[in-house]
Amino acid sequence: MTSHTKTNSPRKHHTVPRTYLESFCIPSTDHVAILDIKTGHIRQQRPDKVMCRHDYFRQRHAPNGTDEFIFEHAKANRIEASLKTIINKLIRGSHDLTEDELITFIQHIEIQRLTVPKQADIQKAAAKDFITNIALSIPEVANELLKGTFEIVIKDEIRFTTLRNIVESGKFFTLISRMIWEIVEAPSGYAFVTSDNPVTIYNPHMGPTADAGIGLLGSHVLYPLTPRYCLQLIHPEIESKVSPDYMQPIEVNAFDLKGVTLRFGTTMSQDLAYATNLVIALQAERFLASNRPDILKTIYESLQTGTVK
Repeated sequence: MTSHTKTNSPRKHHTVPRTYLESFCIPSTDHVAILDIKTGHIRQQRPDKVMCRHDYFRQRHAPNGTDEFIFEHAKANRIEASLKTIINKLIRGSHDLTEDELITFIQHIEIQRLTVPKQADIQKAAAKDFITNIALSIPEVANELLKGTFEIVIKDEIRFTTLRNIVESGKFFTLISRMIWEIVEAPSGYAFVTSDNPVTIYNPHMGPTADAGIGLLGSHVLYPLTPRYCLQLIHPEIESKVSPDYMQPIEVNAFDLKGVTLRFGTTMSQDLAYATNLVIALQAERFLASNRPDILKTIYESLQTGTVK
């Protein structure tokens, strides 16, 4: 495949899809409310103007003659183009959801979780720690490293290498596909928010800010579909255990798929919906998005004071 020129290659890459954020627009507008968690400032912007970075998915390390934007093209055409349709089918009860659409959505959850800047930074830090530990075990290298003669730098290529390895292993995909999916509704007069790290994985045993792995028994996945509906995922084993060990690893065979279990009809209480939004906020990198500026304001106040409004 030949390289694309600057004129036909996307340069503003959305780390969270525009088509997804459009569902969080303020009613009767084409703007979404954005909270900057660091400053507390709330602004209103079009979805195509937020949660994006220049050339974020560009693979500069690609061999000559290969499209550096192939990942961005594939993601946009294969997943994001059908994302809104799939979400609408899910919240309507999934009766007309096809197998291909379900697979596409699982791939979206996987890629969305693994490619956001916050997760990329975690992957880079882990790679640097791993390489540093090896370097420090070699005396002559350790001496030069400690003297500051050279430093270990993790190139951006690690994002794509890590993503490829995880996707090819099939473990994340398999874990997501075997979890119990429950689409819950926000209580009347309230709404779910989303963030720049929208696929939130947390484990009650580790606390809401910990970067929990999806392969632990107690790991929960939260993914707001719209302001009204949120997708919750839990491992099926947790329902069959009286005193579950939340830190127990879940062992699966890659791509051993038995079908997704979907549940509908649950409406969250006000307190639980607000707690869900707080967990999402605590795991965001910097920005929250909502159709309700007033909810964003209350969430920010709680983050600052440590009290629930």
